[in-house]
Amino acid sequence: NAELLLICNKKNISNFFIGENDTLYCGYNGFMIKIPPQNNYKKVIVNKSKDCTSFVFTNKLNNREILTGTGLEKPNKISSTLSFYDFDSNKKTQIKLKDFSLNSINNLVCITSNNEYLIPFNKQLTVLNQNTDIIEYYNLPSKIIFIKQDKNDNLWIGTENGGYFYQKSNLNYNPVHFLKNVKISDVTIDNESNIWVCSLKKGVFKSVNINLIEIGNIDEGICNLNKSDELLNVGLTSKKTITVNKNNVTSISEIKIGENTEFHSLEYIFHEPNISFYGINSNLILVENQNVHIIEDHRLNHNPNIPVKSIIQLDKDSFAINSFNDIFILDRKKHALPISPPFFVKCLLQLKNKTLLIGSRNNEGIYQYQNDTFLPYLKEYPQLKARINDMVEDDQGNLWIATNEKGLFCYSNKRLFEFNQKKGLNSNKINELDFDKNRNVWVATNNGLNKIVTKQGLENAVIYGFNSSHGLPSLEIEHLTVFNDKVWCSAKEHLFYFDCDKMLPNTVPPLTYIKSVSINDGSVNISNSPVLKYNKNNITFEFTGITFKYTDKKEFVYRLNGYESEWKSSTTGQCQYTNLPPGNYTFQVYALNNDKIKSTSPASFTFQILKPFWLTWWFITLEVINFILLVYFVIRWQVSRIKKQEVEKTKINQKLAEFQMTAVRAQMNPHFVFNAISSIQHYVLNNDAYTSYDYLAKFSHLIRNVLDNSQEEYISLEKEIITLSLYIELEKIRFKDPFDFSLKVNEDIAIGEIYIPTMVIQPYIENAIWHGLMPKQ
Repeated sequence: NAELLLICNKKNISNFFIGENDTLYCGYNGFMIKIPPQNNYKKVIVNKSKDCTSFVFTNKLNNREILTGTGLEKPNKISSTLSFYDFDSNKKTQIKLKDFSLNSINNLVCITSNNEYLIPFNKQLTVLNQNTDIIEYYNLPSKIIFIKQDKNDNLWIGTENGGYFYQKSNLNYNPVHFLKNVKISDVTIDNESNIWVCSLKKGVFKSVNINLIEIGNIDEGICNLNKSDELLNVGLTSKKTITVNKNNVTSISEIKIGENTEFHSLEYIFHEPNISFYGINSNLILVENQNVHIIEDHRLNHNPNIPVKSIIQLDKDSFAINSFNDIFILDRKKHALPISPPFFVKCLLQLKNKTLLIGSRNNEGIYQYQNDTFLPYLKEYPQLKARINDMVEDDQGNLWIATNEKGLFCYSNKRLFEFNQKKGLNSNKINELDFDKNRNVWVATNNGLNKIVTKQGLENAVIYGFNSSHGLPSLEIEHLTVFNDKVWCSAKEHLFYFDCDKMLPNTVPPLTYIKSVSINDGSVNISNSPVLKYNKNNITFEFTGITFKYTDKKEFVYRLNGYESEWKSSTTGQCQYTNLPPGNYTFQVYALNNDKIKSTSPASFTFQILKPFWLTWWFITLEVINFILLVYFVIRWQVSRIKKQEVEKTKINQKLAEFQMTAVRAQMNPHFVFNAISSIQHYVLNNDAYTSYDYLAKFSHLIRNVLDNSQEEYISLEKEIITLSLYIELEKIRFKDPFDFSLKVNEDIAIGEIYIPTMVIQPYIENAIWHGLMPKQ
């Protein structure tokens, strides 16, 4: 930024921080510079104090931003006054301190939520309470580089020899000293409560759980955890034990067992007031009131040494000792009474009703020791035929059973409840378990920890899982116990603890982003909603989720709206769709955090794939119109062809009718003529000259009409009537018995204008006369 370079005049910015709405604040040499993010941080606002040599800014506290300037009248000189300027309130504060120089305090000032000014001075921390004007001084082992109070009022101090964490900023309590021998220059906490620590020369460190504390400097094995009412004892494989009291004060001491007792490694430790057991070098040593006793197996032909796997107290003066193949009952006289079960022993438990239960190591399940015999216990449940790693009875009399491969069981009120991986456990291999004050069950597995909440009953138990994403330094938890409201765990060379109510699932939803979109192997701008051609239909999405609890493998769920309705899962951060059909699509993807919490809203990408031109509406409309026109012309041609065929058919039928009529006429005329001539012949032979003459005249007249009419298809009704009258009169003459006839026509009919087919009526009349009248008497 050229303007910023001009203002600074090539001098150093002393410090800066990002405030509300991403506004950037910088300070140097009496200037406070404010740069809003609008227009790509191009606007620079300068505020200068005339008597201030440098500015120090503290970040947001209690929903307010404090901009504070520190000043000296003469830079780099010794002074007894330090000036503070709060630019939010435009208030100036003068503080009298011991001699210091501006350079020596490294321009570091922290203002706490209680209005305390924390001013580092080399190894010294000066605390000024503005409300009481009391000044206190605290000395740290090394020079202070960084100081900050977080939003939970915890104080972080970075020095040249690691960092110091003061819970609730209480400087009077012993702090947690972390990253020793590392120069800590900054600490910040993100919204998932991950702690980020900056160092000088050694990069950036991250811790995912501020509430999990690991006991350092343990480079050896941990044999077991043993607790009493007041103390927690951790046995190390070397000659050491770690002791934790009720105040959470931890101490490490070397084990000394008498002056003449030598051992190389510790295998088991058991502490009770005034009595302690040590399993060392396959021997069992009892220390009672500082008296040392070696417990031995006195059976003939047996190795006198007793290797120890576990020890439980039966009553005030007796103990049961698990020695792999045998069980020894140790009485008050320190005599070890051997018991040899017909199976290998893994664990022991004495119930509140004094019943001694024995868990087998070779899939034999649980046995009850009673009257010198071993009786199968809960034999009606074949699923308990497994290797039993641990058994614990809770304060309600429920028996919890940890198996090596079948998960966890709880026998309660004559019912057996099962908890396994399918129901939410991290693993079916359960090593140990214990209960906290809220009756929650803490379970150590070979794949992390589980917490079982039974507040709503065993049927509705809720299982939470914890792994490396929750800060566990190792997943194979070998030993677990709850002491002083804290869960203590050991895993090979790791020993750590946390408050029971502070190991919580991550409820912060991750942010989801689509990193890139490739279409036919070519990238596109993901901020747009592209409209793609029909052949641009092979699409690849790359996406990511921002969560820092678990970065090895992130989980996502996604779908392509408009193409599929079911959500799919992915751990690769990539998916591909090929040969997508035309349509409108929206790709949606959610990220899941380490505890399967989904993003509040999905990242989405909307796009459209166009149809090919032959599937567009205008093309389809044109095709439909063309089809309709084609159908129309085909139908029209077909109709025209049919009409033409019908016309020709009609013509043929007409011709045929004409031919039929002609045939009729051709048949009728000779017949009629023959009959007429026969009649004339009859009258001549009978010498009836007058009748024959009259008949012949009428006949000739009729023949002429018939011959004239036969040349025409249609004749007038008038001519037809004349022809019919002549014909009937001739038939009347020929008729043996005379008859009368009359032809009547409606007066409204113009007989000269009506045309009918030739000879269409005559055949009917002829048939009527010859076949209707002539046979009659």
